[in-house]
Amino acid sequence: MYRSLGMSHGQLLALHGMMVLAGRPDRRTSSGLLKEALGASRQYLYKIMERLEQAGLVAGTAGFLGGFELARPSGEITLLEIFSAAGGNPFGHACLLAKRKCRGTPCGLGLLAEKLNREFLEYLAATRLSEFRGRLKIREAALGFREKN
Repeated sequence: MYRSLGMSHGQLLALHGMMVLAGRPDRRTSSGLLKEALGASRQYLYKIMERLEQAGLVAGTAGFLGGFELARPSGEITLLEIFSAAGGNPFGHACLLAKRKCRGTPCGLGLLAEKLNREFLEYLAATRLSEFRGRLKIREAALGFREKN
């Protein structure tokens, strides 16, 4: 999965996984289906889903008919909650280099990064998961899965 906006792979998986769950509000989604839809390893996906469960965003059920579902309605979950649960503090500092090189105040690029980080966090805080419901569709049949009733 392509890394963007300074997000970790885990944060990207969490956001996309939650979009999958939001698109299936009346059904539990198996970890196998999530794994195939997101192209993630089972172990890494489980680690991410466990973080989301600890944050009260998803409910997991073990067993043959187990899987994950949203713990709250998608209209009550912000993208910032998902982003933070999957990776902790969103941004440590605004320097674009691995090691800070500027002395004292941030350089022009650092100031730009601070502004963009702030705007990005404001967007995440103001945006509900429900706004993305139905945008990320998965086709179970194409992935070799059948609906469990």
